[in-house]
Amino acid sequence: MSAQPSPALTVRAPATSANLGPGFDALGLALELHNTFRVAPAEVFALSAQGPGAELLPSDPAEHLTVRAYQAARAELGLAPVGGLEVHVEVAVPPSRGLGSSATASVAGILAAEAHAGALLDAEARLALATRLEGHPDNVAPCLLGGLCVAVGSEAGPRALRLELPGPPALIVSIPLGVELSTAEMRAALPAEVPFGDAVFGVGRAALLIGALTSNHPEHLPEALDDRLHQPYRGPMIPGFERARAAARAAGAYGLVISGSGPTLLAIAPPGLAAGVSAALAEAAELTGEPARVEALALASGGAAVLSTGQGSSDTA
Repeated sequence: MSAQPSPALTVRAPATSANLGPGFDALGLALELHNTFRVAPAEVFALSAQGPGAELLPSDPAEHLTVRAYQAARAELGLAPVGGLEVHVEVAVPPSRGLGSSATASVAGILAAEAHAGALLDAEARLALATRLEGHPDNVAPCLLGGLCVAVGSEAGPRALRLELPGPPALIVSIPLGVELSTAEMRAALPAEVPFGDAVFGVGRAALLIGALTSNHPEHLPEALDDRLHQPYRGPMIPGFERARAAARAAGAYGLVISGSGPTLLAIAPPGLAAGVSAALAEAAELTGEPARVEALALASGGAAVLSTGQGSSDTA
C-alpha cells in the first residue's frame, strides 16, 4: 500500500514539578497546566510559539526538542526522518522555571511521531526515549503518566511507577516572572558530597513523604517535606525563598519546596487553605520585589495525550 499523507494533530502535555523536597531526582507530579502542540507534516520546518516565554523556544529545528523527539521516535520505530514539520506551541508552562517545559516538548514530539506513524513504542521504550532526550525521568514520567510518580534511572534504563493519592493536597505555584534559572546552573550549585547524616535524613523524609501522600496522612507532611540534600544549596539562589517558605507555613501550608530546579516554588497545603496560601505567597513575592504569578493548580490525573487529528493515514504501510 502506498504511503498516504499523515494528519495534522494536537498534543496536550502537563507541567511537572519534580523533587518535592526530599525526593530529589526521584519524585515528580503532574499539574493541570498544559502546553499545547500542533504538529503537522510540511515540506520544510516551520516553528512558532506564543505565550509566556515563547521567545525562549529555539527557532532552529536541530535544537527544538519537539522536532528532535519526533525524529528520534521515528528512528525507534524504524522509520526515516522527515524532511519538514510544522510545529506550533501554545505556551502555558513557561520555560526555565522548573515546571517541566522541556518534558512537555519531548513527550509531545514522541506522541506526535507515534500518531503520525500509526505505531506505538512500548511504555518502557517511550520512557527511556523521553528520558534520554530530556535528561530527567522524574520530569518526564509524570508528564507521560500523570499524577504522582516515582522515577529513577538505572543501568537497565529508567523505571517509573505512578502512585495513587486517596486525598490529594492543594498545590500552589509561585512562578517568578523576572527570574530564569537553568538546570545546569542549579546543578552546579550542588556539592559533590553531603554529610552522611544529611543523606540518612533525606532517605527517611522521602519515604515518609510517599507514605503520607499515598495513605492520606497529611499530618506527617510538614516533617516529610524537609530536605537537606539540595534545597539548602539552591534556596539562596532564588530571591525570597525563605520569605516565601515562612509565609506559606504561616498561612497553614504543610510546606513549600523548590519546583524542579527552580525558581518556581510549590506550596503543598490542605485543600481548604489554597486561597489563603496563594495570597500569602503573592504578598511575599511583592515584598521581595520579584513579581510572581501565583496560582492554585490541581494534580493532573492524566498524562500527555493526542487530542485530535485531521484526515489522513499513517506512513507505516
